[in-house]
Amino acid sequence: MKILYYILFLLLLYPFQSTGLSMDRDQNGKWWIKHYHQLTQKECKWVQNANNVFLRVYAAADKRANRNPKLIIIKKNKQLLARSLEDGSIIITRKTLEFCYENIKKQSDYTKEEIGNTRLAFILGHEMAHLSCDDHWFVQKKSVHFIYDDQSFNNDYLEFRADDNGLIYTAIAGYQVDTLFSTNFFNEWIDHLSPKTVQSYKPSPKSRHQNIEQRLSTTRSQIVFFDMGIRLFHAGKYEKAIDFLEHFKHSFPSREVCHNLGIIYLQQALEKRLYIEPDFLKGFRLSMIVDLNSRISKTIERKKLGDSDIVRYRQAFHKKIRKAIQYFTQALQRDPFYDLSALHLALCQIISKNYDKAISLFDEIQLTDKKYQSFKQVNKNIAILLKHGDHTAQSVLSNVFLRFKEILQKRPDDWLVQYNLHILKSHFEQFYNPPLCWNDYYNSQQAKGFEKAINKMDHQVITIQKYFSFLKPSDLKPGLYLNLKDQHFQNVFSDQLLYSVDLYTDSKKNRLLVLGKILELIELKTKIPVPDDIKTAIPNRIYDSCAMTRTWIFDHMAIDIKNNKVVAVLIY
Repeated sequence: MKILYYILFLLLLYPFQSTGLSMDRDQNGKWWIKHYHQLTQKECKWVQNANNVFLRVYAAADKRANRNPKLIIIKKNKQLLARSLEDGSIIITRKTLEFCYENIKKQSDYTKEEIGNTRLAFILGHEMAHLSCDDHWFVQKKSVHFIYDDQSFNNDYLEFRADDNGLIYTAIAGYQVDTLFSTNFFNEWIDHLSPKTVQSYKPSPKSRHQNIEQRLSTTRSQIVFFDMGIRLFHAGKYEKAIDFLEHFKHSFPSREVCHNLGIIYLQQALEKRLYIEPDFLKGFRLSMIVDLNSRISKTIERKKLGDSDIVRYRQAFHKKIRKAIQYFTQALQRDPFYDLSALHLALCQIISKNYDKAISLFDEIQLTDKKYQSFKQVNKNIAILLKHGDHTAQSVLSNVFLRFKEILQKRPDDWLVQYNLHILKSHFEQFYNPPLCWNDYYNSQQAKGFEKAINKMDHQVITIQKYFSFLKPSDLKPGLYLNLKDQHFQNVFSDQLLYSVDLYTDSKKNRLLVLGKILELIELKTKIPVPDDIKTAIPNRIYDSCAMTRTWIFDHMAIDIKNNKVVAVLIY
């Protein structure tokens, strides 16, 4: 009985620990805001930069369920400070921003602001690594500083690990980690502190710099595998993308790589399902990252399947969908707040035709970012329609229609909802008379985009290639054996999987990926405004990265868009 009482006591105590009510007062971000107040954009021009950098690193970093990181920039503290708290807050000061952005040397090809963003990204990534690894537990609920200053606990391992993970988060977020270590970054940090404070700091700046330098070469090579793995995914080269990303995951398991592996396996599972049952979605289009349009329709030339073919494809489907579920689950274990992995985990159940489970999962998802509300509602309502089959009750059809209409009231240009409404109308006409509200909608301005949207989806825009043809060297073509002896490209990376991997670059930072002597990808750097024709195009797939770059993927090419400019073109 005593044991039972003890267990009940622990269960009652646990919620107070996770909410921070039992913390020391300075382990709560609200305490810091109350005593030091928050710095605003009007008071310091770097505040907006800091918030933007935080969002990018946040998107790349792992997290724990009981600590969702949040940035607090305090005003009435003149120290150089970067500190993570037990409640998930990360505290920095005005002096920290000045350290990152002011009095720094410009490096070739990078502006001072870009260098400052990278420096701050590493500092924030380091603190997020402490939070994700639960380092506060190991130091007995003491706060963890950018350079640890508790003499009672001298475990350099925690700081080295946070440096390693912070470096990876910074790179995945799209920052140039090489700019950090042209000088001894940690010495610069120490130089801004008082001699008395410096004496207690461990590990030493020298040992941390040496550790990072040793890790940097490994990090560079592994980031190539992550970066090019994503590019191979864009190009639809899924098996090679899996090779690259699983190689990266072996060294640096993280939420981002797990999620992308889940997406690739989901894409492959969907293709197997569509091969066996091309009409299993009943004409509806799910909202998802994977390619539901041209590549599937063009690669799957259906033939009459024998029983053995159906068995083989069904086995392949189950194998791929299990891997997708495995990787989305791992991504959520590393970041329980990641909406996209949770939403795609529910999508796996739709594609597996487990509609009740899919609906249940969608109901359980508490979105941290409301921009995915349409994604959630569209897919949940399609799951409801598929669950009821061809003879769905008119009340169910009417209810789904109203849900779609509510989405369009908030997002009138959502062509995917328009398309699904068009399919829903055909279901009404097949079994019932359309509801009166349908006629009101169909005659409205919103509905007039239906045919235009459908035509754009069914007829891929191929003229966009003319806008970027001038960028590509005329003698380079994907798929050909490559001999670069007479080119202006330099080999900057070589490794070996089941095939040789070589990456070449030139003075303009254009890149060539060569696998087994075959040119697989051409990545061309540019900075031109997005052409009007592309603004109105509907790509096969849109991919949003942690680096706040949006990639529009077409047949045989993709374009990276950032700040309304095309910053890279991928040809494959």
